Amino acid sequence: MEVILRASVPNLGERGDVVRVSVGYARNFLLPKKLAVPASAANQAQLAREREKLSLQQVRQHQEAREVAGRLKEVSITLVRKAAENEVLYGSVSGADIAKALAAEGFEVDRHAVELEQPIKALGIYSVTLRLHAEVTAEIKVWVVRE
Repeated sequence: MEVILRASVPNLGERGDVVRVSVGYARNFLLPKKLAVPASAANQAQLAREREKLSLQQVRQHQEAREVAGRLKEVSITLVRKAAENEVLYGSVSGADIAKALAAEGFEVDRHAVELEQPIKALGIYSVTLRLHAEVTAEIKVWVVRE
């Protein structure tokens, strides 16, 4: 049986692919979970319309991310934390803390967009990368200062 995938399925294909699967797999797994639809002419036409709509949406999101990245170039945030005498923080600064500070500045950034290899655990100035879109990143300066 041929089906059109409505979502990416591991070891089978990506969204929009027309794949050939067994009738049981389609009837018992793919169709009930709405991961696929039968490969009919009407479903293929609907998929084409959805692809066009999705591509326009992705272009819009990419453009918005580039605009936000341009405004973020000039942003620097300061986080005040308690620290020991040797400049080591008693806690740490995570991506959620940075996202919250950016929200206070007027930038809505998801905490998962903040790319930190490890949480910040010492006082200092850090350059932090934000992944705003799959192809758009921005760097901001984060100042961690003593309370």
